[in-house]
Amino acid sequence: MISIQPVGFDGGRLESFLDLPRTLQSSCPGWISTARDRIARQLDPALSPYWRQADRELFVALEWGRVVGRILATDDQQFNHAQGGNLGFFGGFDCVDDQRVADALLTAAAGWLRERGRERMRGPFTPYPDAPDLGLLLAGSALTHSFVEPVNPPWYQNLLETHGLVKLSDYLSLRTRVRCAENPRANQLNDRLRRHFRSLRNLRVRPFDPARLDRDLDIAQQILGDAYADEPIWAVWSKPMQRHIQNLLAPHNDWSLCFIAEIDNAPAGIWLATPNYPEPVGPHGPASPLAPGICVYDFAVAPKFHKTQAATALVQTFWDEALRQDYAYTDICYVREDNRESLALTDAFGAT
Repeated sequence: MISIQPVGFDGGRLESFLDLPRTLQSSCPGWISTARDRIARQLDPALSPYWRQADRELFVALEWGRVVGRILATDDQQFNHAQGGNLGFFGGFDCVDDQRVADALLTAAAGWLRERGRERMRGPFTPYPDAPDLGLLLAGSALTHSFVEPVNPPWYQNLLETHGLVKLSDYLSLRTRVRCAENPRANQLNDRLRRHFRSLRNLRVRPFDPARLDRDLDIAQQILGDAYADEPIWAVWSKPMQRHIQNLLAPHNDWSLCFIAEIDNAPAGIWLATPNYPEPVGPHGPASPLAPGICVYDFAVAPKFHKTQAATALVQTFWDEALRQDYAYTDICYVREDNRESLALTDAFGAT
């Protein structure tokens, strides 16, 4: 018999909620364990400012006393205000290969959201910007992954679709080699682009200024808000949330890998990247990167600058910096499958 229990403030159930991914996913190729205390901090309303704009409930599924599934239901009021919608979200979904368990978990999350007046449920997605919980991995499970990408057992897709959920969007994660010997075509292209951009007077690309991060993150927020206005999974962070993320990243992020493109001194595009650490915001910092690679977690150009060379200039400047620091590869994450411009640009640099 399957029983769905809200976690509430029950310490034992919270421990079960935190432990289940290791039990179910440790055998998945590419799976990286996320520190339990990090997840606990993310979920704690007293420690994360995200829960000032959102409410949540955790559920665990039990069968004969054994934990066989979990789910997180989130009601993000700010997201709905920004999007003009009436959505709830589910995330943190982990489940044995049993449709009965999946149905019970999803029904519990939907019921909790319905009680709060939400009309539709979307997921797997936790609109918390430090949660690698966007969608399902459908292909490429044997490859290594960036820390922001989901990894899951192959049966999750069937469980969700059999329950009645319908795919919303397809995203791709692309990898390209950086070093000249491994990707000569891309480096020849980069040399030509470097010479070209040196001749332009109205376009420049600059790195983020660590001394003025508030300013540059505000610029990034504005560009992302303009670029992703029609995205079904985007909402602007609150100021407290922005500061929280900044504080999390500050000890570990390499701001020399983040850039802003300006045209006639107006911000036109952004490139946000970090070394591909397995635990980039852990309490004590990572011991070493996954490999000498970079994770690009946001790349956007404001709509009014789409027909300019801002995107190409961002890629070229970033490529020079990756070469200078002798990185081996770059992962560009969450590129929409229908984003032809980004796919053409990354293809030119050898991304697959």
